[in-house]
Amino acid sequence: MITVTPSSATAATAVWIDLFAPDDRDRALVETGCGFKLPTRANLQEIESSSRHYMEQGRVFLSTPFMTRDADAGVSVLTPVGFVLDRDRVITQRFGHADLFTKLSASLDERADLGGPEAFCLIIEAMIDHAADHMEGIGGELDQISRGIFHKSAPARKTSAETSLEATLSKVGYLGERIGQVRGAVLGLGRIISYVAETVRDWLSEDQIARFTVARQDLSSLADYESHLANKVQFLLDAVLGFINIDQNNVVKILTIVSVVGVPPVLIAGIYGMNFKGIPEYDWKYGYAYALALMLVTTVAPLAWFRWKKWF
Repeated sequence: MITVTPSSATAATAVWIDLFAPDDRDRALVETGCGFKLPTRANLQEIESSSRHYMEQGRVFLSTPFMTRDADAGVSVLTPVGFVLDRDRVITQRFGHADLFTKLSASLDERADLGGPEAFCLIIEAMIDHAADHMEGIGGELDQISRGIFHKSAPARKTSAETSLEATLSKVGYLGERIGQVRGAVLGLGRIISYVAETVRDWLSEDQIARFTVARQDLSSLADYESHLANKVQFLLDAVLGFINIDQNNVVKILTIVSVVGVPPVLIAGIYGMNFKGIPEYDWKYGYAYALALMLVTTVAPLAWFRWKKWF
C-alpha cells in the first residue's frame, strides 16, 4: 500500500511517500516515478552499519528496527523501517502496523512548507514519541505487577497459587522482551539521526539541526529509562522466582509435618498389632480405647508444637 503526502501529489512530486508492506507492483511504481531502485526488505534487515546508513547518487539510505504491531498475533514485534532521503522528499518502507505513520501523514497533508529534511524530522520525532509511549506503558505495567507481588493486601499476593505466580512470571518475561524491542528501536533511531546530522548537514536548517540535537537528548534519556526498566524486570523476575521457591518450600514443610505427625500413631499401631501375650494391655478391658487415645495424643501434640513455632 502506498500513501503520498500531499495526497494530491504523484510519486514523482510527493514530499513523503510511505510504503506499507509493499509488493513488487508498489515498488515498481515508486521506482519508476522517482528514478532509482528501492532497497528490499532483506537489505533493510542487514545489521552492519554500512548496510543501514549509506549515501548513493546524492540520496541517503537508512534503516532501523522499530516496534510495530502484529495484527494476527496482537503483540508488538520488531520490524525494519527504511528511509530514502534527499532534499525534496523522503520515502519510508515499513512492514508492520504503526498508527503513527497514518496519523502523521494526515496531519501533514496540508503543509505547504514541507521538504525532504523537514518531513524526515517530523517522522523521527513521531517515532521517538512512539518509543517513549511504549516505555511509559511498560513502566506502568511493571508498577502494577510490583504492587501485586509485594503488597500483602493485593489479590495477587493473597494467594500464592502456582498458576498465579506462573502467569506473573510469564508477563514479566514478556515485558522484558518488549523492553529489548524498545532498546533496539532507540539505538537505531540514535544512529540514523547522527548519520544524517553529520553527513548532510548542509541540507538542514538551523531549526532542524537544533531539533535533531533535542531528539538525541530525548533518546539518551530514553536509554537511561530503558536501563532502569530492564533492572526492574530482572528484580521482579528474581522476586517471583523467590516466591515460587517459598511456596515450594511450604509444600515440602507441610509434607514433612504430615510425615512426622504420622510416625507415632503408626509406631503405636505396630506395637499393639503384634498380638503378644506379654503386652500388658492385651487383656485389659480399656486397652483398645487406650491405644486410640494414645494415637490421638501423639498426633495432636506435634501439630500443636508446630503451630506454636509458627511453622505452618
